[in-house]
Amino acid sequence: IIIALTGLLLWAQKDRTDYRSLYVYAEKLYNDKNPTNQKDSAALAAYKKIISLLSRSRINDSVLWDSYFKAAIFEQTYNHYEQAIPLLRECVNLQRSQLNIPRPSGFLPNLYLGNSYYIINRFDSARYYYKEAEIIATQYPTIEGIERLYNTFGILNFETGNYRQSKNNFEKAIVISESKKTPDVNLVVNYKNNLASSLRKLYEFDAAMAI
Repeated sequence: IIIALTGLLLWAQKDRTDYRSLYVYAEKLYNDKNPTNQKDSAALAAYKKIISLLSRSRINDSVLWDSYFKAAIFEQTYNHYEQAIPLLRECVNLQRSQLNIPRPSGFLPNLYLGNSYYIINRFDSARYYYKEAEIIATQYPTIEGIERLYNTFGILNFETGNYRQSKNNFEKAIVISESKKTPDVNLVVNYKNNLASSLRKLYEFDAAMAI
């Protein structure tokens, strides 16, 4: 029994060391200023290995959450949206169940889940996660990226024929974008173009032409 317990302790210690060194390696590749397909593939493999280690042992939930999230980003970067979805859902579930993962951390996973579901034409699921992201944004209005949420939500409503709501969404995206100290002009132009499209569908032609 003593030998078995000693072996188990050694295995646990090795697991802990492995995930820490793997995480440092994956983070270095994730933040590399000169990314390549090979580096991205190696980082994704490292994050998935960390997930395999930590989802069993639950040694460090914050690193586990971050690994799910960044693995999902790599999957989305290469248009693997169906592979990204389960990773992002694990992010959301982990954030909801663990007190040490701040509530605002759930904003981007919900937003990206909405985007992934939208791209694979599962609009009801996209709407659900956009609304979840909006709830968090309402509670924490200083979160970065809220304007992107309203723009993508507006696109979903536009595509499903809810032009009045899409107009409201695009207007919110514009207000938030223009309130920044240094607005991103390209984004503002894009959001205003989307708003004009909604106005055209609502037969508000003068307002659309003014934009």
